[in-house]
Amino acid sequence: MIDDYYIAPRIFRSDNAGFTWSNVGGWLNDLKPPSPWGGKNYGAHRVVVDQGADHVFVGTGAGVFYTTDGGLSWISTGMNENVVDIAYDPARRVLYAAAYGKGVYATKPGASSIWRPISEGLESCAFTFLKFDATGSLLYAGTTDRGVWRLEAADHNAASPQWTRYR
Repeated sequence: MIDDYYIAPRIFRSDNAGFTWSNVGGWLNDLKPPSPWGGKNYGAHRVVVDQGADHVFVGTGAGVFYTTDGGLSWISTGMNENVVDIAYDPARRVLYAAAYGKGVYATKPGASSIWRPISEGLESCAFTFLKFDATGSLLYAGTTDRGVWRLEAADHNAASPQWTRYR
């Protein structure tokens, strides 16, 4: 059972609700510490857990990686951009990644994960975060230069998903 993961900028895991922690980042811990402003930003940024599939995903400046063995080994998802944040929709089993200056991408994790750009018109934005609302139906993407945008999570499969400016 996976309880918690934590980044500081190393990746730690707890199997007892945070009483003790183990460093499980492996070679990912050797990446440079994160910087929220792009550039050579290689350290780990965010960890998300898919409890149903026992997958743990980590977004880094070197891409998105996952583990199915509690952090003993990490495998690339094929996203190799400078990822500043990731978000996971467990209801739809969709993983999102915000790549600095490249846009937002989505994939259904699996053996043949294909990352699809879903932020037409916002590709050059300096994204800083991805977050779901409390219901899990709206995905918010923050930028340093063009405000906050939102997307109906169910729209990620549309030919051209429609982002609307939030603020």
